[in-house]
Amino acid sequence: MTVKIINIDNTSENIEVESFGRGLDAGDKGFGKASTYARKYALLNAYKIATGEDPDQNKSVEQQALTKDEIRLLMEGKLKNAKQELYRDLYLFCAFTGLSFADMRNLTEENIRTYFDEHEWININRQKTGVVSNIRLLDIANRIIGKYRGLCGDGRIFPVPHYNTCLAGIRAVAKRCGITKHITWHQSRHTAATTIFLSNGVPIETVSSMLGHKSIKTTQIYAKITKEKLNQDMENLAARLNGVEEFAGCTI
Repeated sequence: MTVKIINIDNTSENIEVESFGRGLDAGDKGFGKASTYARKYALLNAYKIATGEDPDQNKSVEQQALTKDEIRLLMEGKLKNAKQELYRDLYLFCAFTGLSFADMRNLTEENIRTYFDEHEWININRQKTGVVSNIRLLDIANRIIGKYRGLCGDGRIFPVPHYNTCLAGIRAVAKRCGITKHITWHQSRHTAATTIFLSNGVPIETVSSMLGHKSIKTTQIYAKITKEKLNQDMENLAARLNGVEEFAGCTI
């Protein structure tokens, strides 16, 4: 079920939380127990209180990540106002860098550095693990920074609203853009790892470093690559084998 939580001081601010519940009862109270549990789980989930359960545990990373087509829908969608544009831009920035919401919110000018290659890089200690992430800014991420640079007086790059406000905002934006997939903010990190990095040939070791993982084992959950990437790799392999002298002119 979907539970809507509304800010009573400002009813325009609300979030929708996907929830579930089980109710085992020999009588007629099963439905009531299940719906009560679902509402409780929604509140725990909304306030980020650990429950020990994961309703998305059966979903693969590939299912959770946005596809290239869905990213394009977000980028090209006609939005209602500047607030929706901000939610969209923040989400896309995470999708093209792999930063978590917290690390994106904490990003400052000091974290943007120009290295030997004359490109701008993000250099940041992940809030969750303390591990350093070095991420070269792709053109889209760089353009998003350019839109908001200088708007915050405290040195931060982006004027980031409360997490729940951003989550509700990006879900409204996704719906407006025609995306039917259930949207979470962490999904943008999945999207960076799979659709942006791995599917375009970035080695898993490099992806692990950019995401700031302590172990490559954590990154391996993203290694379920798309059919498009698999086909591309096999095409490249076929082209290389065709040019190998040992096999040239062989008939079977």
